[in-house]
Amino acid sequence: MVDRGARLQAAAAIKGIVGQQISWDKYEETMLLGYSAPDDRALRAAYTYLWFCYSDFGETVLADTLTAEGKAAVDRWYAFLLSDLEYPWPESELMSFLGLLRWLPPVKRCLERRAAAFKAAGDVNTWPFVSIEDYQRVKAQAQFTSLFRES
Repeated sequence: MVDRGARLQAAAAIKGIVGQQISWDKYEETMLLGYSAPDDRALRAAYTYLWFCYSDFGETVLADTLTAEGKAAVDRWYAFLLSDLEYPWPESELMSFLGLLRWLPPVKRCLERRAAAFKAAGDVNTWPFVSIEDYQRVKAQAQFTSLFRES
């Protein structure tokens, strides 16, 4: 289920943090509301992914710290949150206790199976979109280019 209101709040938080218009504390507060929303899995996945983009030790400027690939991923998440698309990807293990035990053979095999299922769900190069066509269609509908200014 798509939680339109929570998605728009999350998208606004992403846009605000990229443009340095809100603090990381405000961003975190907004994104945690979506993380706890049980109905829209995209919100939890966005929070989990974007959690790795900043540091708790100061005000990170995303435009200065992210690679081109990282910026593209943030742009895709922003566009996805503007869409009404369901999030079809399986749960990932980006932040889990299980990931800490990946050196144990049974856990490693389990994580490998989950990674294979994730990769089989769609084009991982356009994640969270399933395909480049979905991404391009949403970008065109939202008239969206990028949150990051060209350097």
